[in-house]
Parts: sequence; structure tokens; C-alpha cells
Amino acid sequence: PNPENGLYQIAKSTRSMRRNAEIIPLRDIVSSCHLIPKYGSTANPLSTSDNVLEKCDTFYLNPYLHHHSFFAANGT
Repeated sequence: PNPENGLYQIAKSTRSMRRNAEIIPLRDIVSSCHLIPKYGSTANPLSTSDNVLEKCDTFYLNPYLHHHSFFAANGT
């Protein structure tokens, strides 16, 4: 965890300065997660929810938000 905020920090995987990625079968995805962009002292004004994964290289993983909790709270 990051000592400043206690959140885990993740970054894009690269090899030789090129993105390292793979296609994951849908059946292997267990759950979504909430990522918080790590901007530094100021946020990039060009970042939107549609492009933030491309504009930002480093993210914090929010362990406090779990989408299944919203469904459990209302009984569905």
C-alpha cells in the first residue's frame, strides 16, 4: 500500500516501452474494481471517464468500494 493514503498503486504493464496486454476471456473475470487515477499535484483537464485509462499511467485500487455491496444492501 501507498504510505500516504493506504491504497494499492497499480500501473500499466509495459515491455521495452510498449504496452504489454492480453485478451482475457469473459468467463475468467470475477469482478470489476474501482480505479482512481493518480494525477499528482493537478488533474489532467483533458481526462474524461471515456479516456482516463489512456491518459493516465498510474492508478490507485479502491478497496473500500465493492459493487456487489450495492446489490446486497437492497436485497437483490
